[in-house]
Amino acid sequence: METQDLLNKLYRSIKKTLENLKLKSIESLNGNIISSWNETYKYGGTNIFETTFVDALVHSLLQVEGNKEEMTIGWEVNYPWNKDGKYWYKCKLDLGLGLIENSNTDDQALFEVAVEVKRLPAHSETGEFSFDSEISIWQDIFKLYGYRFLDNPQFAEKVGKEKLMLTFSSIPRSNFEKFKTNMTSKYMELQSLIEWKNKNKKPDSSNENDLDFILENLLKWKVGLDRKLLLEECKLQLAEGNIIKKIEFLPQDPEIPNTEEIIVVSLLYL
Repeated sequence: METQDLLNKLYRSIKKTLENLKLKSIESLNGNIISSWNETYKYGGTNIFETTFVDALVHSLLQVEGNKEEMTIGWEVNYPWNKDGKYWYKCKLDLGLGLIENSNTDDQALFEVAVEVKRLPAHSETGEFSFDSEISIWQDIFKLYGYRFLDNPQFAEKVGKEKLMLTFSSIPRSNFEKFKTNMTSKYMELQSLIEWKNKNKKPDSSNENDLDFILENLLKWKVGLDRKLLLEECKLQLAEGNIIKKIEFLPQDPEIPNTEEIIVVSLLYL
Protein backbone atom coordinates (compact mmCIF):
# COMPACT_ATOMS: atom_id res chain seq x y z
CA MET A 1 0.00 0.00 0.00
CA GLU A 2 1.33 3.46 -0.91
CA THR A 3 2.30 5.80 1.91
CA GLN A 4 -0.34 8.35 0.88
CA ASP A 5 -3.01 5.62 1.02
CA LEU A 6 -1.92 4.86 4.59
CA LEU A 7 -2.15 8.54 5.52
CA ASN A 8 -5.61 8.73 3.97
CA LYS A 9 -6.71 5.74 6.06
CA LEU A 10 -5.30 7.36 9.19
CA TYR A 11 -7.15 10.58 8.37
CA ARG A 12 -10.48 8.78 7.87
CA SER A 13 -9.93 6.73 11.02
CA ILE A 14 -9.33 9.85 13.11
CA LYS A 15 -12.61 11.27 11.82
CA LYS A 16 -14.34 8.00 12.72
CA THR A 17 -12.74 8.02 16.17
CA LEU A 18 -13.93 11.56 16.83
CA GLU A 19 -17.42 10.60 15.70
CA ASN A 20 -17.43 7.58 18.03
CA LEU A 21 -16.24 9.71 20.95
CA LYS A 22 -18.97 12.22 20.16
CA LEU A 23 -21.60 9.48 20.35
CA LYS A 24 -20.19 8.26 23.65
CA SER A 25 -20.29 11.83 24.92
CA ILE A 26 -23.98 12.08 24.08
CA GLU A 27 -24.68 8.73 25.72
CA SER A 28 -22.95 9.77 28.95
CA LEU A 29 -24.44 13.24 29.34
CA ASN A 30 -26.46 12.17 32.37
CA GLY A 31 -23.61 10.50 34.25
CA ASN A 32 -19.94 10.74 35.14
CA ILE A 33 -17.16 8.23 35.68
CA ILE A 34 -14.60 8.77 38.43
CA SER A 35 -11.10 7.87 37.26
CA SER A 36 -8.20 6.49 39.30
CA TRP A 37 -6.96 10.09 39.46
CA ASN A 38 -10.23 10.97 41.24
CA GLU A 39 -11.21 13.23 38.36
CA THR A 40 -14.41 13.31 36.38
CA TYR A 41 -14.03 11.28 33.19
CA LYS A 42 -16.08 12.56 30.24
CA TYR A 43 -15.72 11.32 26.69
CA GLY A 44 -16.54 14.79 25.42
CA GLY A 45 -14.47 16.65 28.00
CA THR A 46 -10.90 17.18 29.06
CA ASN A 47 -10.15 13.81 30.63
CA ILE A 48 -9.82 11.46 27.70
CA PHE A 49 -6.55 9.63 28.30
CA GLU A 50 -3.96 8.66 25.69
CA THR A 51 -4.63 4.95 26.10
CA THR A 52 -8.34 5.56 25.54
CA PHE A 53 -7.72 7.55 22.39
CA VAL A 54 -5.17 5.13 20.90
CA ASP A 55 -7.42 2.16 21.64
CA ALA A 56 -10.33 3.90 19.86
CA LEU A 57 -8.11 4.88 16.93
CA VAL A 58 -6.75 1.34 16.45
CA HIS A 59 -10.25 -0.08 16.28
CA SER A 60 -11.33 2.66 13.88
CA LEU A 61 -8.39 1.81 11.62
CA LEU A 62 -9.50 -1.82 11.48
CA GLN A 63 -13.08 -0.85 10.69
CA VAL A 64 -12.60 2.09 8.33
CA GLU A 65 -14.37 1.88 5.00
CA GLY A 66 -12.16 1.00 2.07
CA ASN A 67 -10.15 -1.71 3.82
CA LYS A 68 -10.11 -4.21 0.96
CA GLU A 69 -7.15 -6.11 2.35
CA GLU A 70 -6.12 -7.31 5.77
CA MET A 71 -4.43 -4.49 7.64
CA THR A 72 -1.53 -4.93 10.05
CA ILE A 73 -1.16 -2.23 12.69
CA GLY A 74 1.72 -1.71 15.07
CA TRP A 75 0.57 -0.86 18.58
CA GLU A 76 3.24 -0.18 21.22
CA VAL A 77 5.94 -1.79 19.05
CA ASN A 78 9.69 -1.46 19.57
CA TYR A 79 11.61 1.32 17.88
CA PRO A 80 14.29 0.05 15.45
CA TRP A 81 17.67 -0.64 16.98
CA ASN A 82 21.15 -0.54 15.50
CA LYS A 83 23.70 -3.31 14.99
CA ASP A 84 25.14 -3.15 18.50
CA GLY A 85 21.68 -3.92 19.87
CA LYS A 86 20.87 -0.55 21.40
CA TYR A 87 17.31 0.70 21.22
CA TRP A 88 16.77 4.29 20.20
CA TYR A 89 15.77 5.96 23.45
CA LYS A 90 14.59 2.53 24.71
CA CYS A 91 11.02 3.27 23.73
CA LYS A 92 7.97 1.93 21.95
CA LEU A 93 5.94 3.44 19.14
CA ASP A 94 2.30 4.23 19.86
CA LEU A 95 1.08 3.42 16.36
CA GLY A 96 2.66 2.04 13.19
CA LEU A 97 1.04 1.70 9.75
CA GLY A 98 2.32 -0.05 6.65
CA LEU A 99 4.24 -3.11 7.83
CA ILE A 100 7.42 -3.40 5.78
CA GLU A 101 7.85 -6.73 4.02
CA ASN A 102 10.36 -9.11 5.65
CA SER A 103 10.81 -6.80 8.66
CA ASN A 104 8.58 -8.68 11.10
CA THR A 105 10.72 -10.78 13.46
CA ASP A 106 10.40 -12.07 17.00
CA ASP A 107 12.01 -8.88 18.29
CA GLN A 108 10.57 -6.10 16.16
CA ALA A 109 8.31 -5.08 13.30
CA LEU A 110 9.08 -2.06 11.16
CA PHE A 111 6.53 0.37 9.70
CA GLU A 112 6.45 3.07 7.04
CA VAL A 113 4.22 5.48 8.97
CA ALA A 114 5.21 6.14 12.58
CA VAL A 115 2.78 7.94 14.92
CA GLU A 116 3.19 9.08 18.51
CA VAL A 117 0.05 10.16 20.37
CA LYS A 118 -0.21 12.59 23.26
CA ARG A 119 -2.93 14.54 25.02
CA LEU A 120 -2.31 18.29 25.00
CA PRO A 121 -4.39 20.11 27.62
CA ALA A 122 -5.39 23.66 26.69
CA HIS A 123 -6.62 26.47 28.93
CA SER A 124 -10.39 26.74 28.55
CA GLU A 125 -10.39 30.54 28.17
CA THR A 126 -7.11 31.47 26.49
CA GLY A 127 -6.46 28.29 24.49
CA GLU A 128 -2.87 28.40 25.75
CA PHE A 129 -0.86 25.36 26.86
CA SER A 130 1.28 25.08 29.97
CA PHE A 131 5.02 25.09 29.33
CA ASP A 132 5.32 21.61 30.84
CA SER A 133 2.65 20.30 28.45
CA GLU A 134 4.45 21.84 25.48
CA ILE A 135 7.74 20.27 26.53
CA SER A 136 6.19 16.81 26.88
CA ILE A 137 5.10 17.07 23.23
CA TRP A 138 8.57 18.19 22.15
CA GLN A 139 10.06 15.16 23.92
CA ASP A 140 7.96 12.84 21.76
CA ILE A 141 8.67 14.85 18.61
CA PHE A 142 12.43 14.48 19.00
CA LYS A 143 12.04 10.86 20.06
CA LEU A 144 10.03 10.21 16.90
CA TYR A 145 12.93 11.39 14.75
CA GLY A 146 14.75 8.32 16.02
CA TYR A 147 12.24 5.99 14.35
CA ARG A 148 14.63 5.13 11.53
CA PHE A 149 16.71 2.14 10.47
CA LEU A 150 20.40 2.93 10.07
CA ASP A 151 22.01 -0.42 9.25
CA ASN A 152 20.09 -2.17 6.49
CA PRO A 153 19.80 -0.32 3.14
CA GLN A 154 16.81 -2.53 2.28
CA PHE A 155 14.81 -0.88 5.07
CA ALA A 156 16.50 2.51 5.44
CA GLU A 157 14.34 4.41 2.94
CA LYS A 158 11.06 2.87 4.11
CA VAL A 159 11.21 2.81 7.90
CA GLY A 160 9.49 5.87 9.32
CA LYS A 161 9.10 7.39 5.86
CA GLU A 162 6.31 9.48 7.35
CA LYS A 163 6.46 10.56 10.99
CA LEU A 164 3.52 12.23 12.69
CA MET A 165 3.04 13.61 16.16
CA LEU A 166 -0.67 13.37 16.92
CA THR A 167 -2.02 15.50 19.75
CA PHE A 168 -5.61 15.77 20.92
CA SER A 169 -7.09 18.58 22.97
CA SER A 170 -10.47 19.39 24.42
CA ILE A 171 -11.34 23.05 23.86
CA PRO A 172 -14.38 25.34 23.80
CA ARG A 173 -15.73 25.34 20.26
CA SER A 174 -15.42 29.15 20.21
CA ASN A 175 -11.64 28.87 20.76
CA PHE A 176 -10.86 26.78 17.68
CA GLU A 177 -9.20 29.56 15.66
CA LYS A 178 -7.28 30.76 18.72
CA PHE A 179 -6.15 27.18 19.34
CA LYS A 180 -4.83 26.86 15.77
CA THR A 181 -2.89 30.10 16.13
CA ASN A 182 -1.32 28.90 19.38
CA MET A 183 -0.33 25.54 17.87
CA THR A 184 1.29 27.27 14.91
CA SER A 185 3.29 29.70 17.03
CA LYS A 186 4.37 27.11 19.61
CA TYR A 187 5.32 24.29 17.25
CA MET A 188 5.75 25.52 13.67
CA GLU A 189 7.39 28.79 14.74
CA LEU A 190 9.13 27.29 17.82
CA GLN A 191 8.13 30.27 19.95
CA SER A 192 8.57 28.73 23.40
CA LEU A 193 11.86 26.99 22.57
CA ILE A 194 13.34 30.18 21.15
CA GLU A 195 12.15 32.27 24.10
CA TRP A 196 13.60 29.76 26.57
CA LYS A 197 16.91 29.71 24.68
CA ASN A 198 17.13 33.52 24.61
CA LYS A 199 16.47 33.66 28.35
CA ASN A 200 18.86 30.88 29.42
CA LYS A 201 21.73 30.73 26.95
CA LYS A 202 24.67 32.82 28.10
CA PRO A 203 26.44 35.16 25.67
CA ASP A 204 29.76 33.34 26.13
CA SER A 205 28.19 30.14 24.75
CA SER A 206 27.24 31.73 21.42
CA ASN A 207 29.29 29.17 19.49
CA GLU A 208 27.18 26.31 20.86
CA ASN A 209 24.45 25.00 18.57
CA ASP A 210 21.11 26.45 19.73
CA LEU A 211 19.17 23.21 19.32
CA ASP A 212 21.90 21.19 21.02
CA PHE A 213 21.72 23.61 23.96
CA ILE A 214 17.95 23.08 24.21
CA LEU A 215 18.18 19.30 23.89
CA GLU A 216 20.79 19.03 26.64
CA ASN A 217 19.61 21.67 29.09
CA LEU A 218 15.84 21.93 28.67
CA LEU A 219 14.88 18.46 27.47
CA LYS A 220 17.69 16.76 29.46
CA TRP A 221 19.04 14.65 26.59
CA LYS A 222 22.41 14.12 28.25
CA VAL A 223 23.70 11.40 25.92
CA GLY A 224 25.80 13.08 23.25
CA LEU A 225 25.27 10.34 20.64
CA ASP A 226 21.49 10.79 20.84
CA ARG A 227 21.81 14.51 20.23
CA LYS A 228 24.34 13.90 17.47
CA LEU A 229 21.85 11.71 15.61
CA LEU A 230 19.27 14.49 15.68
CA LEU A 231 21.70 17.26 14.73
CA GLU A 232 23.94 15.51 12.22
CA GLU A 233 22.02 12.52 10.86
CA CYS A 234 18.58 14.17 10.85
CA LYS A 235 20.08 17.66 10.26
CA LEU A 236 17.64 19.36 12.63
CA GLN A 237 17.95 23.08 13.30
CA LEU A 238 16.15 25.59 15.48
CA ALA A 239 14.41 27.11 12.47
CA GLU A 240 10.77 27.50 11.44
CA GLY A 241 9.61 24.68 9.16
CA ASN A 242 12.67 22.54 9.85
CA ILE A 243 11.47 20.34 12.72
CA ILE A 244 7.71 20.52 12.04
CA LYS A 245 6.92 20.69 8.32
CA LYS A 246 3.18 21.36 8.60
CA ILE A 247 0.20 20.97 10.94
CA GLU A 248 -3.26 19.70 10.04
CA PHE A 249 -6.25 20.23 12.34
CA LEU A 250 -9.13 17.78 12.55
CA PRO A 251 -11.89 19.14 14.82
CA GLN A 252 -14.69 17.03 16.18
CA ASP A 253 -18.11 17.78 14.75
CA PRO A 254 -19.24 20.58 17.08
CA GLU A 255 -22.90 19.57 17.05
CA ILE A 256 -22.83 17.87 20.45
CA PRO A 257 -25.89 18.64 22.58
CA ASN A 258 -25.45 20.47 25.88
CA THR A 259 -21.71 20.97 25.63
CA GLU A 260 -19.44 23.75 24.48
CA GLU A 261 -16.40 21.47 24.28
CA ILE A 262 -15.00 19.76 21.19
CA ILE A 263 -12.00 17.53 20.69
CA VAL A 264 -9.39 18.71 18.18
CA VAL A 265 -6.75 16.42 16.74
CA SER A 266 -3.57 18.13 15.54
CA LEU A 267 -1.33 16.23 13.12
CA LEU A 268 2.24 17.53 13.22
CA TYR A 269 4.19 16.27 10.20
CA LEU A 270 7.93 15.81 10.82
